[in-house]
Amino acid sequence: ADVRLRPVAVCMACGLSSPRRRAALVRKIKIVIANRAHLDLLSTEFFQVTFGEQLQQDGGTVSMFVPDRAGGDQTSVGRMSMGSVGGTPGLPGSVEQPPPAMGSEPALAFETGVRLVYAILERTQLPYEKKTVRVWVAKACSTFALSRAEADCMTDSKLRFVVDWVLRCLAEEAIRGSPDFYNRQFLLGFSHDTSLNESGLMLSGALAHGWYGNIWLHAKEKLAKARQAQGEERSQQRPDTTMQPEKKAIDIDAAMRLQNSPILSAVSSLMGKAKTERRSSSIFGQPILGRFRASGRAVDVLSSLETRSQNVVISISKSLCKLPPELLSRRISYLTNMEPIPSVLPLKDAYEDLEHIHLVYAGLSSTTVSLVDKIFDDMHTTEAVGDVGSGFCERTVQQIVWKLMSSLKVAHGRGLVHGSLRMGCCYLNDAADLDSLQILEFGLSELFESPAATAPLLLQTPYVENRTDPFPDYHRDFQCLAEMTYLMLGGQPLCAADCSTAEVEVKFRRGVACFADKAFAKTSDAAKEFVLDSLRPVAYKKNSKIPLCHEIAMRMSHPWFRTHNIDELSELYDIMVMRKYDAWRNTLRLRANFLKVMADHLALARSRQMWEELSESDACVAGRVSWSSLVTAILRLCPIMHLLQKVNKAFGENEEMPVIHIDDTRRKMEAWRRKRVRELLWTMFNRSRALNGVMSSSSCHEGLTSGVLHVWSRPLKVIDIIFPPDGADGSHNKIQDLVGDERMVTFLDLVSKTDAGRA
Repeated sequence: ADVRLRPVAVCMACGLSSPRRRAALVRKIKIVIANRAHLDLLSTEFFQVTFGEQLQQDGGTVSMFVPDRAGGDQTSVGRMSMGSVGGTPGLPGSVEQPPPAMGSEPALAFETGVRLVYAILERTQLPYEKKTVRVWVAKACSTFALSRAEADCMTDSKLRFVVDWVLRCLAEEAIRGSPDFYNRQFLLGFSHDTSLNESGLMLSGALAHGWYGNIWLHAKEKLAKARQAQGEERSQQRPDTTMQPEKKAIDIDAAMRLQNSPILSAVSSLMGKAKTERRSSSIFGQPILGRFRASGRAVDVLSSLETRSQNVVISISKSLCKLPPELLSRRISYLTNMEPIPSVLPLKDAYEDLEHIHLVYAGLSSTTVSLVDKIFDDMHTTEAVGDVGSGFCERTVQQIVWKLMSSLKVAHGRGLVHGSLRMGCCYLNDAADLDSLQILEFGLSELFESPAATAPLLLQTPYVENRTDPFPDYHRDFQCLAEMTYLMLGGQPLCAADCSTAEVEVKFRRGVACFADKAFAKTSDAAKEFVLDSLRPVAYKKNSKIPLCHEIAMRMSHPWFRTHNIDELSELYDIMVMRKYDAWRNTLRLRANFLKVMADHLALARSRQMWEELSESDACVAGRVSWSSLVTAILRLCPIMHLLQKVNKAFGENEEMPVIHIDDTRRKMEAWRRKRVRELLWTMFNRSRALNGVMSSSSCHEGLTSGVLHVWSRPLKVIDIIFPPDGADGSHNKIQDLVGDERMVTFLDLVSKTDAGRA
């Protein structure tokens, strides 16, 4: 809801509260962008005038941006005198570079570039808000600047790029929240049709709640689409061996003759064994048959049929998109075509429908397990440590952290950050092999807003909105990594489960961690220092000449990773750590189930009424209530005692202690309620293959009276969740009020009439 309301506030601040004025602004911005020659000339004029004024003020000394001599990215920065050949050797921040005639470009500081963008918007007579525009300028700079030093070298070409970025973002904010926001294509410039209907994907099977949307861990492809993709792949691999019909028939006959051969029997037995064994030999879901391609073409055919369902798909609501379609498509294309990052699940493709952006990743194996469950299994293993996976100890934590840091090292060097690194986004294709670790959702924090409906306790690192630093947020990855390390070392979260959001923000702002618990009695001092160093705020760090994008390499040389006392690190964890981790994992599961139960049975209006009554009652103590008081208030509105009993330990063992923070729990419940209703409405359209968001009223009636596809609390009808029973009206009247007498209904109209569209 906050994401939808933000652009309205921005437009009102700019004097654009009327939809007609917003539409006029969008048309004007499109005209300005279309007139590229005039816009570039205007940007160059402002740049040259400002650069000349700065040259006079500095007495002939100017900032020059020099491309890398190797012909790579432009990274070298220096200060040069117009009358000299190079910079002053030996001075900090100064490098020897060739004169401007050899390829140097004049450059301005980032703050000067921000003021130039303000001036260009005023010259084009476009309304804007300075704080918002500054955020957009910083975001644009973070796509090409790896550090503050590079951001302070704003050349003419970079200024034109930033101006184009800001204009597109300004037009995007003007239409966000309106029907025009959805009734357009988001994925542009791809070489194929990006409609989900043309993807061949079947979104079904195992489902996990990701940070930005639902994650389909084993999304299948239609057989025809899979065969077509495999045929194209083979034609690219063997372009000069086009098969004639006679030759193809011979290969099929050969495959039939091999059906009873010892080779195929051995291969088939290996396939069955690979599926049943825990230690699988598959990589990214590719079956073991791929190793026997030399045995015959029949094996290759069977292998291709086995791999048609290996895709991970993340479905993200378009309402969370940070960037306009042109910029979003450009960034997704970059993530798709870039060199793979170690241990990061590669992005293959992207598709869309009216409601979602579907990001298609490489597949995981059928035996994949999340890092949360892998640590749980290892902690309950009492065997002696002789191999990775036979127990859990500090040495295993060290190996996992090193694996994650190796991925971050490569990503940060390219200016990419994860932004939401946590236990729940890490999976292992083979639970006994840490080398099979795969990280999901990498780079999505730059493209999508952090939603309100997220899994509780899974990531405590605060999300910073409207960040104005003109380089990627590397420090957030360090904080997330420290949070994961602390949890794995002691089995408990960095902040207690009953801490409020404000208390968590204060703790992270100070960068403190407590190791006084007995669970950390055997934790090495080097491990504790690593956590504290990673949590330390940027303001409290010593000044260093090392760019922030390379700080991860310095952290990989921490004494914790250079210790030679392997025997102490390999000692199995105490049972106290195991119990604390079990308690955290159970709390995580129970609180998520509690939110799902309430999303199914309590409408938004009644939920707000309940929380207001609780906050004014005697049961409220310092903004908190106990579980027993909350249950009493819930039962007055809906009789679901049998469901609440299943989650009665979600907020601790003591049901009378006031530990439930009213404001935080209320926000979470409302966010999950909106998420649930919106997903149910879209499921009806998806079932009818109405991916354009328009369906007949008869199909809508059928969808509302059908059972829910994904059960959160108990099997219910769709209409009973969208409008929870209150004894006033029957289901028929509710459906009639929702659908009306129209022959065709749209998804956006249904959303506006339900809790999904209410702020």
